[in-house]
Amino acid sequence: MSRADRIALAFAALIAAGTAVRFLVPGGSSVAAPVPDIEAEAPPPALPPLDQLGVVTEHDLFSPARAAGSSSQSQLGGATLVGIVFSGGRQAALLRLADGTPKTLSPGAAFAGWTLVSLDKNRATLRRDGATTTLSLNRTHP
Repeated sequence: MSRADRIALAFAALIAAGTAVRFLVPGGSSVAAPVPDIEAEAPPPALPPLDQLGVVTEHDLFSPARAAGSSSQSQLGGATLVGIVFSGGRQAALLRLADGTPKTLSPGAAFAGWTLVSLDKNRATLRRDGATTTLSLNRTHP
């Protein structure tokens, strides 16, 4: 028997021994662990009220170079979109007003005569008197 054959045989023996130990050791079988019941788990912790998320609106998220488009900003009194929250069925646009004050808008809420009509992961769409404007999150990274 050549040296390569002996190495291959030794390797096969190790694999066989490992497989045997796996079935002999309690809990070592290949039977899948039961899947936990997701509905039985506790619900996720509640978010704090949106008006208490000032720390989120005090700093631009994701990139310091991020800013909303100037035309939309001027229509909304200089407000900048700094974040969008989707959590537990709740949605909100996080704005920073021109004076630095944070403002939170949920769909259907009005601000400066504009009503927030929709949110997606990068935009807040507002409508007033049939006109529509969009505030975007301008990110330098995807």
